Amino acid sequence: MALPSQTERSSSNSRVLASRSRGAGARKVLLAAAVVILAGGAIALLYVMNRTVAGPAVSGAQPVVGGKAPPLETNDVGSRPPRRGERTETDSAAKTPEDPGHSRSSAADPAGELNRPITPRGVADAPAVAAESSSGSDLPIGESDPSTDSSKPRPIDLSNPAAVSPGAQEGAPDSRPPAPAEAIAPSGSTQEVRAIISRADEAARQGSRVQARQLYSRALMHPAVSKADQDSLRQKLSELNAELVFSPRVTPGDPLAEVYTIKAGDVIARLPRARELLTDWRLIQRINGISDADLSRLKIGQKVKLVRGPFHAVVTKSDYRLDLFAGSPDERESWLYIRSFRVGLGAENGTPVGTFVVRNRQINPPWTNPRTGEKFAADDPKNPIGERWIGWEGVGPSAGLRGFGIHGTIEPSSVGRQESMGCVRMLDEDVALVYEMLTERVSVVQVRP
Repeated sequence: MALPSQTERSSSNSRVLASRSRGAGARKVLLAAAVVILAGGAIALLYVMNRTVAGPAVSGAQPVVGGKAPPLETNDVGSRPPRRGERTETDSAAKTPEDPGHSRSSAADPAGELNRPITPRGVADAPAVAAESSSGSDLPIGESDPSTDSSKPRPIDLSNPAAVSPGAQEGAPDSRPPAPAEAIAPSGSTQEVRAIISRADEAARQGSRVQARQLYSRALMHPAVSKADQDSLRQKLSELNAELVFSPRVTPGDPLAEVYTIKAGDVIARLPRARELLTDWRLIQRINGISDADLSRLKIGQKVKLVRGPFHAVVTKSDYRLDLFAGSPDERESWLYIRSFRVGLGAENGTPVGTFVVRNRQINPPWTNPRTGEKFAADDPKNPIGERWIGWEGVGPSAGLRGFGIHGTIEPSSVGRQESMGCVRMLDEDVALVYEMLTERVSVVQVRP
């Protein structure tokens, strides 16, 4: 039989053990809850970090309608102002000089000045004419060069009716390949000339034909250009001008060309005077491909290309070459090269060196041999002058030299030789073009050794 003291001690011990068991269970519950909370916090932290890395929150989000989410507007570097200290591609490009070894400034680079429309001094100022766009509004022919951006106007082909229809030129890319512009190997020109040629090559590759012509011409006229580079530059420029000058296409920004819309009563032969052009009306017919029969069939609204001028001739006797240039007579350093022709010269070095101005022009001229007095009628197939005559008279130190000129020939084999009486001979098809581009009392003829 258990003693009372023993029974009391047993009950007390049971209460102590039960209390200890309940305390240990509570601690386990609290520890498990803490683990769950920490795990949940870690998961939430990782979720927030992942959203931060994925990108900034989109402000002004639109609700999803019809099961499609609206497009998100990103806020990348290209569409926001740069933060302080941040370097952008635009900054880098603007601070990188185009030419190695020197930077370029507007004061040191006369490219923009040389690209302005040409107005000769000493003659009536030509009006600033804006080429008309295909939609009937004016298409400015200014000083800027065409860009490769497809949003800029492309050349207008007036020989293609679709090209001058409303909206045909707006925003349409120019699919034609840029003018050939292979690099020129070093050939004796100075570094300055090489830098100009490099810039011109790049402009040609980008399709900026007007700028390329201006830079190539600048390099060609440079006193430090080598003979090899001159030959290559003339070739490149001739290819450019085959389109810029001698095709029906009009390139926006070309100071030498404009688009004209035929109006009631217009006659091609009267356009040069009406538009104050310094070229012959036959040049309009030539570059627009207008036949003799179509001269009297012009349609109101028909668009034609006009070339302004003035043009000048430089004859280099040692090369038997005539170079055609465009520009103001008083600003020869800014002339633009157009094209070259092979010529014949006076026997025994009889063609005088000097500077002349065109005095008169004549188609199918009669001629009297000054040495023998023999006369040749205008239609005489034996007339050695050929079908065109462009007479000069000397100016400055060459004043008093008269009777010389440029003319055709009935002896094509004499071109490239010294067989005339002092005049410059050309093939008939060549002299016909030069005749259309030189103007009395304005065009300069310079004869060099």
